[in-house]
Amino acid sequence: MTTRQTLAILFAQPPLPGRVKTRLVPPLTPEEAALLSEAFLLDTLDNLALLDEVDLWVAYPSIPGAREHMARVLPPGTVEMAADGVDLEQRLEAGFERGFAAGYRAVLAVSSDSPLLPVESLRRAVERLRRRDAVIGPCVDGGYYLIGLTRPAPTLFRALPWTRPALFGATTHRLDELAMAWETLPAAFDVDVPPDLIRLVTTWRKEPDRVPARTSRLLAEWLADRLERRAPDGERP
Repeated sequence: MTTRQTLAILFAQPPLPGRVKTRLVPPLTPEEAALLSEAFLLDTLDNLALLDEVDLWVAYPSIPGAREHMARVLPPGTVEMAADGVDLEQRLEAGFERGFAAGYRAVLAVSSDSPLLPVESLRRAVERLRRRDAVIGPCVDGGYYLIGLTRPAPTLFRALPWTRPALFGATTHRLDELAMAWETLPAAFDVDVPPDLIRLVTTWRKEPDRVPARTSRLLAEWLADRLERRAPDGERP
């Protein structure tokens, strides 16, 4: 039985080249896409670690090479959870079931694909679950980066339009059907396709403080590398 009341489960894909962020290839290479995914994962973990009195699990599918790679990527002591299932519906349902079975009063499922998600939104989610049945953080593409519950709802995720812009609306409609009082968090955006990557880079150039440390450092390294390769031979360091 847990001594803390709230659990955050970070749902992630192991950052393996060719297995993650494939819709960003091109313009990125498979290796660059994996590095970007790893930066998103670790930046989100850093934000979640700032939440007071919240336990943290990292859930990922047990594909070949995943456990070994995640052992190198994740901070020591990270609690890992298998996120197996044919689709996100099954993985989310299993995650909430395990969280509530472990004795948590509130369980949050968080995506690692929204690098600009501020820690304030995560804190607000935890606070709102003290007086709401559910909280949900919408993405601008119609999905969501976070959903939190204070009681089991096994049918919540079944037969939802997971790959369509109607996902957020369909989920909130299902919450209403289940008579769950819910609240919306500020919107964020996922980085899934090239226009999202352009938006991320544009934000990094204009508002660098909004971009978390590892993602910012990776973008700076890529920029420096590209500038060096474009410079005339006599001007390279």
